[in-house]
Amino acid sequence: MSQRSERERARLEAVERWHSMQLEEAQATHSELSKVASSKQEALDELAQMLDSAQVRAREQLQRGTLCLDELMRHSEFVAHQSVEIVNAQAEVESAEKAAEEAQGIVRERFQRVSVLEKLLERKAAEDLRLALQAEQKRLDDDALLRIPAQASELEKEE
Repeated sequence: MSQRSERERARLEAVERWHSMQLEEAQATHSELSKVASSKQEALDELAQMLDSAQVRAREQLQRGTLCLDELMRHSEFVAHQSVEIVNAQAEVESAEKAAEEAQGIVRERFQRVSVLEKLLERKAAEDLRLALQAEQKRLDDDALLRIPAQASELEKEE
């Protein structure tokens, strides 16, 4: 293998390692953003569940006639406040999911780059092997051509 070919291979391997590290970084970022989105969704679900439970209790108290006007007003304020909190939480979940999707796109893009570089390295290795085998075959052919006249002259001497 020539020095030039060796340097090209080394450069390609360095570029492939660099892109692999970028891919790993993107995967870690995507994982973290996915966890954030998941935790925000869980918080939203808990908030919605809490609001639903409060609504059920208020209905039960209304049906039994044990809910006074003051409690009804506090419940109404609570529901209004929780509704705003839910809308805000939904916006946070959507934002986190969008960030996770964008990170997934970056992962796909970087994975494709690494795949291309790996295929290029494989082709380069196959080409280097082909050239090395071709050079070896040429050397063997040259050796054989040198031996043919030597063997012919030995045969002539024997005759």
